Amino acid sequence: MIVLFRRIGTLRATAALASWMFRIVRNECLRRTRSLVHRPETAVDPTVSSAEDDVLGRLQIERLVAVIASLPDDQRRVLIMRDIQGLPGKTVASALRLSTPAMKSRLHRARRAVREGLGEPE
Repeated sequence: MIVLFRRIGTLRATAALASWMFRIVRNECLRRTRSLVHRPETAVDPTVSSAEDDVLGRLQIERLVAVIASLPDDQRRVLIMRDIQGLPGKTVASALRLSTPAMKSRLHRARRAVREGLGEPE
């Protein structure tokens, strides 16, 4: 419709309105089709995860849960609220009745303990 509005000035005969509109719509459709054809295709990974990958993924999750469960209570709460639930830092700090710097310090210690527990380098 926007294209029709912009090109209304090119209409020569009012009797040819329908064919004029058809031609504009047809050209727009062809233009969009061409742009879809020439667009580079996104790479789709055809591999499907195997049963082995599923088991390894579950084992990794179990390890992560065990490491988080082993954290001190104050660090575990901050980590869960901030990184798992995705709450803003100020919300976490006020919910736990901490200052923002104290919350950040506990979060840093918790993240470092999780990395160490999973055997990841700093």
